[in-house]
Amino acid sequence: MRNIKIVAPLAALLVAFAGASHASASKEVTHDKVSYNVGLEAAFYPSTNTLTSSYGGTVLAGLRLNQNLGFELGIGSTSHSKNYTNMYYYHSTNVGKTKGAYIDMLGFLPTNNNKVDVIGALGVGTECIRVKFDSNSHKYRRTGVRIGGGAQYHFNQNWAVRGMGRYQVTPGAAAHLRNINLTLAAIYSF
Repeated sequence: MRNIKIVAPLAALLVAFAGASHASASKEVTHDKVSYNVGLEAAFYPSTNTLTSSYGGTVLAGLRLNQNLGFELGIGSTSHSKNYTNMYYYHSTNVGKTKGAYIDMLGFLPTNNNKVDVIGALGVGTECIRVKFDSNSHKYRRTGVRIGGGAQYHFNQNWAVRGMGRYQVTPGAAAHLRNINLTLAAIYSF
């Protein structure tokens, strides 16, 4: 139920951004100079063999150097339940909260009309996971490599919306310490 408190406002903001940007749409989108961007991202983490699906949100800030290269920082949070059935945590159902940060290098491939960019991402992410096992609480920190891809649609020079999929893996970590996320973001560039 707490996830609704995160996802509902983010979804409302995404719709508001999309509506406002569509109303003020301009003819041509160009990336011939350095631009800065900020945005809100709603994230969905599909279930795996040890995790139930969850939702979260991220605040992001970035820098687009030219038509094809950019960098982005993000800070986010999600809460979800985990179900472990291994030799360490017998039949325990656990509730956890994840906070994380990342830095990504983004590669943009604009289409013919410059309204849509195909995006590739490579970066590093760190997460702090606080999990409750019955009456005990444990904290885990993991840092790993992130790769991803997606597309971004520009309503005008300032407003865009994008969808991405990312995979993060921590070298040497068990499968439950890897994650896939699907995101939808509203981006404002200036």
